[in-house]
Amino acid sequence: MRNDLPSMNPGKLAAQAAHVAQAFTMHINNTCQSNYPPIEHIEGSLGDLYVKWLADRAFGTTITLGANIDFIDEMIFNSSKSNQWLMNTVNDPTYPMSIPYEAGKALKHYGWVEDCVDPKESLHDFIHVDDENKTAVFLRDCTVGGYVFGDKDSPDIQTFLKDLKLYP
Repeated sequence: MRNDLPSMNPGKLAAQAAHVAQAFTMHINNTCQSNYPPIEHIEGSLGDLYVKWLADRAFGTTITLGANIDFIDEMIFNSSKSNQWLMNTVNDPTYPMSIPYEAGKALKHYGWVEDCVDPKESLHDFIHVDDENKTAVFLRDCTVGGYVFGDKDSPDIQTFLKDLKLYP
């Protein structure tokens, strides 16, 4: 999970971790949207590992590690190990970020972002400025975390993730 977003409070963390878990579930079951890579390699050891992970309670050990966006991008997109494990990043297209009211007014006034109350109406970043309460919320497409699924006892995966710490 991202550890470099000051706005990632405990409630957002719980919600975003649920989003990451759901994205993983969709990916592993190969029922996900076309923007996720296919999992041709699910048969064999990775598929067996997933079945074992699900055994007896419908979920297995999940370890939540913290990383900044640069580390997540490098780990997921540039890793030579990416064909050995199931991994991907997860984006929230409407990640909310409170910003100073004055900044929100300026962004809206100069047309740098849309003013929009309903996120479903916008296909890109937008802002909602509440003049009555003097608040502004900037909603943006944001990478919130990622997942790596593999054998936690594998020396390769331990080396791969060794620089990450448990999420605080």
